Amino acid sequence: MSDSKEPTVRELHRKAMHFVQDLYVHRMRGTGTPEELMELGRQGYIHERAAAMLALKKAGLTTQVVLLRSAAFCAAWADYMHQAEELANLGLMSLDEEVEKTGNKHVHLDIREELEDVLALVTERRQHSEMTILEFFEKKRKEKDNE
Repeated sequence: MSDSKEPTVRELHRKAMHFVQDLYVHRMRGTGTPEELMELGRQGYIHERAAAMLALKKAGLTTQVVLLRSAAFCAAWADYMHQAEELANLGLMSLDEEVEKTGNKHVHLDIREELEDVLALVTERRQHSEMTILEFFEKKRKEKDNE
């Protein structure tokens, strides 16, 4: 029997955010190789997805959809577009079920919008598959700066 206990949602999320923070810092400073940045994205995705899956069993709706959204964005950063799409759709389905249950059409509209943004990002990424993921996100950043 193992003495190790299962990590909590909070522990997994914190670890994921550590990788994501490092990724953003390296991007902003222009440091780190493309391989290092991709690995930070992958590690963020792995931990955030684990947190989201655990939250589906042990947490309330808000925590679930926030972590699904975050995991979907991490998946996109790792260039795991299929996984990003699956996680975003899972979050949207969870919100739809809550709307059906409660009749409240305004349940977490902000999170719904962000999950829909992930799906739009996935579609756009597929249209620019000739670019590396870093080139793609740099293009997106420049577009946002020019708005």
